[in-house]
Amino acid sequence: MWIAQGFIQMENGSMEDLGNEYFKQLLARSFFHTLKQGNRTHYVMHGLIHDLAQMVSHYNCARVEGDMSKSIPSTVRHLSVSRSSLPQLTKQCDLRRLHTLVVYKDSSVTLSTIPNDLFAELKNLRALDLTGCIISELPEAIGKLIHLRYIALPSTVKMLPESVSILLHLQTLDIPKKCQLDKFPEGMHQLVSLRHLGVDSKYISMIRGIGSLVKLQGSIEFHVKK
Repeated sequence: MWIAQGFIQMENGSMEDLGNEYFKQLLARSFFHTLKQGNRTHYVMHGLIHDLAQMVSHYNCARVEGDMSKSIPSTVRHLSVSRSSLPQLTKQCDLRRLHTLVVYKDSSVTLSTIPNDLFAELKNLRALDLTGCIISELPEAIGKLIHLRYIALPSTVKMLPESVSILLHLQTLDIPKKCQLDKFPEGMHQLVSLRHLGVDSKYISMIRGIGSLVKLQGSIEFHVKK
């Protein structure tokens, strides 16, 4: 997400390596600490550091839990909401100013669709995390997010709309391995800015023209049938 927001700039070398170095420095200086849960490792802010971060970012960042009873300041650029808040979001926030939208899980509500008017308002969005949603497909309107650089999808998604192919600034498309995708958009080869494609290797052969995505980082595993 740092790269998607333009926080990391460099003329030579890898932005990913530089971002990783920044994070290591923050970790070494105790801005974060590691928390292991089973086989997974999480990085968590210390209590006082978290309180300080909230204080200094009050006008730029907001988190909404449950029912939205108060409007969100127009200065907010980075917003995280529970999925139960999505239907009310267009009424409580000037979405045109948002750069980041993160939707997290809300165990009390099951939201199977994203409101049609939501994406139409997110004109300047750069990072979109929908991992907290329970949806089987994205609306075609996602193609209107022309500045989008980062998408993280929920494991319930089964289909990507063709309009994903016109997101020419998209750098990261994160698709959980648990996804059971039926097909990919025909125009995936048009995503010329794509640097990271998080997808199970069994789907690689389904992506038409993947060889033309020359900015992809890491190795791509192809399954060749006899």
